[in-house]
Amino acid sequence: MSITVVSTVWGDWFDKYGDGFNETLENAGCEHAVLVSDRKVPVTDCVELVVKERSTHADFLNVATPLVQTDWILAMGFDDLLLENAMDPIETGADIYGFPFVMGGLRSGVASYLGDYENTWRLGHNPMAGGFAYRKELLLEVPWRDFLYLDWIHFCETSFLGKTFQPSDVPRIMWVRREDSLSLTGNAEAHAQVYNFQAELAGGLIHKRVANA
Repeated sequence: MSITVVSTVWGDWFDKYGDGFNETLENAGCEHAVLVSDRKVPVTDCVELVVKERSTHADFLNVATPLVQTDWILAMGFDDLLLENAMDPIETGADIYGFPFVMGGLRSGVASYLGDYENTWRLGHNPMAGGFAYRKELLLEVPWRDFLYLDWIHFCETSFLGKTFQPSDVPRIMWVRREDSLSLTGNAEAHAQVYNFQAELAGGLIHKRVANA
């Protein structure tokens, strides 16, 4: 086993999608997953459940990281679905491994990496489409920050720091698109946060392991 699935849930999302979460882990042969939840919920045997008072998505993810015992963390939206090859070994020396998303729900098709990861910290768009696995040591060194588009922010920071990325053309997750998905439509506040963070990176105002206020 070299991959641990990490996910988060709060509010009524477990009531809506909990059965699907448990089933997709079992169907993919997942041996260990970490789920951070704001309440005790019934999970399948492979899941290590962490119950924590609701705070932020970034905080929930950062709580999960030290519990992982594998080299790789496969980040998964709670309502998304693992494909049958999701737990196949990841063979790369990079810090981040990317793969296409098969889209389901309100959208169909495939979401794939657009290129130019190295310049994410200064691009006006997010090229990092698809799904990702992260080395545990990377997420301990560069933890998640509390932003609306925390993944885009994280790619800005890791690219600025010279962390490496390896894309793949083999999907591992179905990305289920719903009417209440944050990324289904653009969010002006979230974009403004990214552009401000990029400016602070360029100005030398962002330091590792120091979360935003």
